[in-house]
Amino acid sequence: MKTSDFVFKLIIAFSIYLLLPQSLLQAQQSNFQIAPSPIAYPYFEEGRHDGNLGVSFINISTQDMNMTGGAGDFKGRIAFSEFAAIDGNLGLNMLGGTMPGIPPLISLYPYIAEVAGEATLTYFSFRMAFNIEIQPVKTDVFSLIFFGGPNMNISQFTITTPFNLRLPPTYTTVAKGYTDTLTINTNLTGWQAGVQIDLPLGGDARLSPFFMYSSFSGTATLTDTTTVSGYGSTSMTVDVPGATATSFGMDIIFGEISIGTLLQQMAASDSTTQDTSIIMISISYHFSSEEDNTGLKEEEM
Repeated sequence: MKTSDFVFKLIIAFSIYLLLPQSLLQAQQSNFQIAPSPIAYPYFEEGRHDGNLGVSFINISTQDMNMTGGAGDFKGRIAFSEFAAIDGNLGLNMLGGTMPGIPPLISLYPYIAEVAGEATLTYFSFRMAFNIEIQPVKTDVFSLIFFGGPNMNISQFTITTPFNLRLPPTYTTVAKGYTDTLTINTNLTGWQAGVQIDLPLGGDARLSPFFMYSSFSGTATLTDTTTVSGYGSTSMTVDVPGATATSFGMDIIFGEISIGTLLQQMAASDSTTQDTSIIMISISYHFSSEEDNTGLKEEEM
């Protein structure tokens, strides 16, 4: 069934895309972005604690689908020395939208299901990542951080379609007002590694280029249920094959605020996918246990 194949591939790709914070990812594809970086801040100092709160507006659309929603995440870091630190990231995504309705995957024999309108889409995901950070270089004009660690994502995608029942051989509509709910629960785990640079521009402005490589794999469980009495549900679980992705871009920071925008057009890769447009606008706020390290150094001198 071509429609269901497209939906299934879309959901898996969508889950992988949302696994990394503020990053547009596609298997075996690289994308440049102006967006908050993958770690809490582009440099650290011994004993310093950094935190970063971010929110994003997201719109994803294809020829047949449109979803709009938001994302929120928290990044935290503890520095043990000027050379080593650990960090963690927690994120939530919630989106909703519509697409053409799809008939139930479950057999309703002797009836034939007739789609009676657009499908309603809901998406929710929770992601988490941890990193060990190594800072081999830290100066007043340049800092360099290498980071890497495990990540995971749990998501649920629900497609709810209204339908009527027709009875062969005349195909007369015999009942209306039923709904079919197709749910895909995805569990992905993997790891990421990357590098981030700090380039102070003077005053409160700084640039922070970053690069990250990630890999993912896991399982997805599809469950289809209808409101037609006596027909139960059907379920299947498949392995999500390993995928890799690279993300590189630039974080532009003014004071404690970072703002990013992303406009992306992705062409279809084969007959079961469609051209995709993604718009993402994000903003994040940084805070730390030492708000003015430069001032402290000047007083000590």
